[in-house]
Amino acid sequence: MIRTRDLVLFVVSLVFLLSALSLTVVSDKQDIPTGTQFSLQETVAVPVEGAEVSSVSQLDRASVIARLKEKIQNTSLIITPQPSVVSDTEESTSTLTAQTELQACTYPDDALAVVPKWPLSGVQVIVQEGARLVVFEETATLPAQSGSSTQTAPTVRKTLLQMPLQPKKLAQSVCVPSEVIGVSLDGLLLFNRDMRFYRNVPEETRIGYARDGFPIYGVYEGETDACGGYEHPSGYRYVVSKDRDYVIGCFVASPATFDW
Repeated sequence: MIRTRDLVLFVVSLVFLLSALSLTVVSDKQDIPTGTQFSLQETVAVPVEGAEVSSVSQLDRASVIARLKEKIQNTSLIITPQPSVVSDTEESTSTLTAQTELQACTYPDDALAVVPKWPLSGVQVIVQEGARLVVFEETATLPAQSGSSTQTAPTVRKTLLQMPLQPKKLAQSVCVPSEVIGVSLDGLLLFNRDMRFYRNVPEETRIGYARDGFPIYGVYEGETDACGGYEHPSGYRYVVSKDRDYVIGCFVASPATFDW
């Protein structure tokens, strides 16, 4: 039989062990500061943009040229390769990705080279002989001649860009070769990343023409394709979207090259 003294010693030992374990657990918990939380969220600094323009007419040529000169000085012009073609089998899975990624060409073209030389006045967008032309008119310089007779200096027209009047979509999209994506109605160069200048342009306001000849319109709230356009009843058009930080993601036709 178990004696009373042995039973009492057993109970006392058991109580001592339980007390020691409790103190150990409490001590471990005190090593972690109370109220500590862990988060996987990343803090992103959002830049504050300046005042947005409400119409295309508020874009002056001087500021356009100044911005692109700054782009040339502050960039190495190295463009990350992106696929320029989305196959039929990839279309269903790639549409969302294409909406958020610019399909830039591996190597840029020479469009940025025209920026420092782009005229600040005298540029017009005209239709001539089945094509849409961006032309520049200037007065020719005549050699000095003796005598008092007055000479009339002729006007010289130079074609800066020629786009198809009725462009046709290709079976495959074309990558964007440069930051210069087109020309506005009044002869301004259009830059792909200058979204803040177009975010208040109404949906049915035509901003200008992309280099492949298709028109570019204001903010559109509906769905667009990977290139940033859709089939309007009047024909295909590119549109501005507040969900993108660029105007177009790719060209649906071959972009024209500048003639100088």
